Amino acid sequence: MRQDTSGYVDEEAVKAELLWARRLCNSRGWPVIDVTRRSIEETAATVLHLIDAWHERRRKLAEQPAG
Repeated sequence: MRQDTSGYVDEEAVKAELLWARRLCNSRGWPVIDVTRRSIEETAATVLHLIDAWHERRRKLAEQPAG
């Protein structure tokens, strides 16, 4: 049997990677979607909702008068 050498068997390594990812997303203002107990369809609907909201915010900003 081949042993996994990717580091994902180490729970502390996984926790550190999740913390790094959360910090990266927070620093860039990226949303994080909790997919725990969600179907792929529910996750996709959430992604589409976030994209629509992003486009709407950009549209409103473009409509504001400069000044």
